[in-house]
Amino acid sequence: MKFKHLVFIPLILVSLFFVFPSCSKDSDPATGTLTVYVVDSVGKPMTNQKLFLARTYKDISDTTYVATNWTDAEGKFTFGDLVPGYYWYRIQNWKNLGAYRVYAGIDGYTIFLVDKPDPHK
Repeated sequence: MKFKHLVFIPLILVSLFFVFPSCSKDSDPATGTLTVYVVDSVGKPMTNQKLFLARTYKDISDTTYVATNWTDAEGKFTFGDLVPGYYWYRIQNWKNLGAYRVYAGIDGYTIFLVDKPDPHK
């Protein structure tokens, strides 16, 4: 009967692993990151594309961005030190929009399919 309670210790340790998956000394647990992989309609990485990041749909429509940068040779870019919450993103001269929820202490990844050119740009 004394060993019956020992079963709960491994369960608690395993559950802590899932609750705190990416906390480390190097990252700020109050912020998160978002890595966006930009691909075209056939899955080919889109390099040297300007990516815009905003907090709301209205901000992305009004061009009020919290960050901008260019995709690398793999078609990706990482936004770091983001306050938890929803973020909207788009590529210059394309109509496609994407959204992602960032969590504190978590590295987020998403693939952004771009297939609708903006004829007005």
